[in-house]
Amino acid sequence: CLVGSEMCIRDSACSLTCLAALASATASAATDSQIEKISKAVQAATGKAPDSVMKSPVNGLWEVVIDKRIFYSDADARHLIIGRIFDSATERDLTAERIEELNRIKWDELPMKDAIKVVYGKGERKLIVFTDANCPYCGTLVLRKSTEEGKKAEKEKNT
Repeated sequence: CLVGSEMCIRDSACSLTCLAALASATASAATDSQIEKISKAVQAATGKAPDSVMKSPVNGLWEVVIDKRIFYSDADARHLIIGRIFDSATERDLTAERIEELNRIKWDELPMKDAIKVVYGKGERKLIVFTDANCPYCGTLVLRKSTEEGKKAEKEKNT
């Protein structure tokens, strides 16, 4: 394309973008059908529907999560693997990292309307303490650290 080479380059770039989008859509459709296939096979084998199915860090293996427990499956969903994946190059336990991610508590989901809030300084850091109302040690912690009444009660207790 010597004549109008700028136009030729623009058309080529546009064509490549369209091809990439088409390939991505095709891969996504293939992935969705694969996820459905694995989900049905795992449910048939275990009696429980998976919470999620996605590609694992290892080519050819799929991660299947049921009740925050991680399993792995082959692409045909014939084999269900229970175990951990270690990355020998980085010496990381990839399964443990994923379990931590699944079990992470989201601040937004905690019932903060029922919480006793105490702010020290600018309140830049957050700390949540879970206590048991029937535990004497928990009661001492809450009384001692969070309220002026607790500080007064501690003084009276020690005198």
